[in-house]
Amino acid sequence: MIEHAYLDWSFEQDKFHNYKFVIVGDKEHSILPTNRVKLGVIGRPDYQYGTVLDLENGTLIIHTEEWLDISEEYSIELCDDSFEH
Repeated sequence: MIEHAYLDWSFEQDKFHNYKFVIVGDKEHSILPTNRVKLGVIGRPDYQYGTVLDLENGTLIIHTEEWLDISEEYSIELCDDSFEH
């Protein structure tokens, strides 16, 4: 689980629901491209699901089915294999 990440506002692909998340703190995680993830809004019970498209050192590019509020900060949790959408 990534406990804290924020959106890179300069990433230009959000019109396709693709977002670049910058990871805060410990950058070690087990999330890989094609993994399904749960994106939780820090401090609120709001969340949605996405698919990891790519990862770079300290960032993840995630495709979501709905728009995200770029002013919020998020937690990112790997979904288990039983998740169905």
